Parts: sequence; C-alpha cells; structure tokens
Amino acid sequence: RGTRSQRPNRRIDNPIDRIQAQNNFNVQQFTGVWYLISVGSMCGYLKLNNHRLEAVTVKVTNQDQDIRINTLRKLDGLCWDIKQDYKMDATPGRFSRKNRGVKTDIVIAETDYTNYAILFLQQRRKITVKLYGEYSVVQT
Repeated sequence: RGTRSQRPNRRIDNPIDRIQAQNNFNVQQFTGVWYLISVGSMCGYLKLNNHRLEAVTVKVTNQDQDIRINTLRKLDGLCWDIKQDYKMDATPGRFSRKNRGVKTDIVIAETDYTNYAILFLQQRRKITVKLYGEYSVVQT
C-alpha cells in the first residue's frame, strides 16, 4: 500500500520577478532616444551571433503609461525599424508584451534618465541585460 506524498502547491519562480525596478520610475522622463552600449545574455542566438551585432538605437515614447519602443538596427545590410508596444505592469518600471504566444518582460532596473539605463529582458525564462546610453554619452 503506497502513500503519495503531496507537495505543497508552489508558484513557479519567474527569474525576471527577482529583479527590482527603478524606484519611483517615471515613464515620461525615460522617453527619448537611447543607444545600445552593451549586452549580456544566456540567449543561444546572442551567444552564437554576438560578433555580428551592430549599433542599435531605440526610441521610447510614452503611450499613456505604456511604452512604444522603436528599434532601429541594421540586419543583413538593410535598416529595420521594429515597433513594439509594451503594457505597464502593476509596478512602474515593469512592462510586458505578447507576440505570437511569446511573452517578453522588460524591467528598467536603473536609470538616471539622462546618461544611462540598465534594462533586463526576459523571453522563455532566459534573461538578457542591456546597457543603454543617451546621445551625449555615446558621442564622447
């Protein structure tokens, strides 16, 4: 006679939930043009293709507390303008979107709104961290 031990009903931990968003995040101050400076990731594609990555510019616009991110990048010799709309979560500084069943979460972990921004992105439980700078920082 076997008895089954029951496991407590545990919530599956989402890695991005451990990252704290910028205190008192202000979406209006965050809008503008940002330039990608550095990327760190466990994403298989980035691990294999990071030597091919080129300059990326993002333009963030406020959409009534949600954000639109226009990513301008060169890929295969062509310029691409990729528009993505992210909905603000309950916590300011956290945004998400779903595209073709794949959820992307973004956390603006730290920014001074004028010089730098550290963003964490998660897709399929894999986290990527990105460092962005404003034009004046990148130009020097």
